[in-house]
Amino acid sequence: RKSSQSVKSCDEISPFILNLELANLPQSICMLVAHLLGCAEIDARDASKDCYKSLEEVQFDLQRMIRDPKYVENVNGGMPNHSIDEYALYGRDEVISKCETLLEQNRQGECSGVLISGEAGVGKSQLARRFRQLVLNKGGLFLSGKFDQSRDVIPLSVVAAAFNTSCHEFLERSTQNEKKALTKRLESSLGFQVRTLMALIPNLQRLMMYISGNSSIFLPAPPNQSCVNVEHQTHFLFYMLLESLSMVLLVPVVCCFDDIQFADPSSLGFMKSL
Repeated sequence: RKSSQSVKSCDEISPFILNLELANLPQSICMLVAHLLGCAEIDARDASKDCYKSLEEVQFDLQRMIRDPKYVENVNGGMPNHSIDEYALYGRDEVISKCETLLEQNRQGECSGVLISGEAGVGKSQLARRFRQLVLNKGGLFLSGKFDQSRDVIPLSVVAAAFNTSCHEFLERSTQNEKKALTKRLESSLGFQVRTLMALIPNLQRLMMYISGNSSIFLPAPPNQSCVNVEHQTHFLFYMLLESLSMVLLVPVVCCFDDIQFADPSSLGFMKSL
């Protein structure tokens, strides 16, 4: 009832209502907010019949809008169609520009690392998602993983899962020649050690089986007597896969790991090795 009536808003209220109208919100909603803000500015002795006096009166108007859609129609007719850009960021132009510069340097062969830090809720993950979209728009490959606060994970499992997802994407998007090139490159550079990598990354096993058709490649890898540090060996295998993907696809390859404060020491070691 009251939201359909005019209200004489004070100068402090008008800008807020104007913003609501510019956002294409229903006029009845704008007027309801104006009345509520106006009530806060009016002395109780001077409150007119247009002023809400209780929560029940506000609920009455809102319920009426729900029951009868005509009360929430816009002045120009129809309900508002609000489209939200999930990658929209505000006040981060400088940071995004820096990311774009680093991505272009990556295309030219320069590799860089970026640490995104800040208080909870400031938009770190949203910035990473925006960067992911930039990479994908340029045809790049984006590996991502998220560490868990419980820390109850197998060392390097988050890294292996990120590569497993990326190998699946490679299977879906790559040509037959690119699949053959990656398989050949891994077999020639890693030899029997590619079996260790396949045991960690199931989708890589799918790729090797799809191309080679050689069942012997799936036999357990013989023990490597010369390997002094298994952790460093695994880091090397991941690194070689990362390099091979980049060389075969000839596109930027970006690794993004979220909540690295919860990462296991072995995963941190891999990131440092890059």
